[in-house]
Amino acid sequence: MMRARAYALAAVLCVHAAGGHAAADDILARSRATYAALASYADSGTIDAEFGTAAGLGREHHDFRTVFRGPRQLLFDFTKANHADRFVVWSDAEAFHTWWKATGSIANYPKGQGLSAFVTGSVPTLGALTMVTPWLFPKAGLVGILTELSDVTEAGSDTIAGHPCRKIVGTAQSVYGATGHVTNVRRVAVWIDVATLLVRRIAEDASEGQIVSRRTYTFDPQANPTIDEAQLRFVVPAR
Repeated sequence: MMRARAYALAAVLCVHAAGGHAAADDILARSRATYAALASYADSGTIDAEFGTAAGLGREHHDFRTVFRGPRQLLFDFTKANHADRFVVWSDAEAFHTWWKATGSIANYPKGQGLSAFVTGSVPTLGALTMVTPWLFPKAGLVGILTELSDVTEAGSDTIAGHPCRKIVGTAQSVYGATGHVTNVRRVAVWIDVATLLVRRIAEDASEGQIVSRRTYTFDPQANPTIDEAQLRFVVPAR
């Protein structure tokens, strides 16, 4: 009798798990489709990072903002804590461009090479550049945490900045080339606004053993705002 009950309980848990996976997949699919259909998008956001060990935990707070007007106009502006650094990506009819304050370098990526701007900018922006842009440019082949996310399940509801959200949890990992080498495995949680289906928070935890590595990205997103040319324009500061 006890064995039969155990089997029945296991069956119920499997059904709940399958339902959780299906619900999470559906929410993510609808959110992804929402971004792909946007004529314009804007956000302001923050990154709260924790790193080190429990005995010596470091914390940093960074800021970023995104302005997008379809099909390919973008301004992404990342500012590191205490204005210690800044990285900007912007585009026009001819190319994507990047400017990095730390090095003073300006790079131009003509049509067909724009992907390189995002690959180059992912590290100095602590990954913020490739959080939602893969969904804003669905045909560009951009890689980010949302495209690397798998084995997802629904994990209830939360309220972020007064907005009810559905919480999705899963695992993200980077897979390289024909070898299929897997690296950068981390636990991820995504909070998606119930009303707008826009992402309001992404938390990733790559901590291992005594080493702490956590980042939380929080967004204040706008769907289809009115955007003029001035909001998409960037002038490199004089040195």
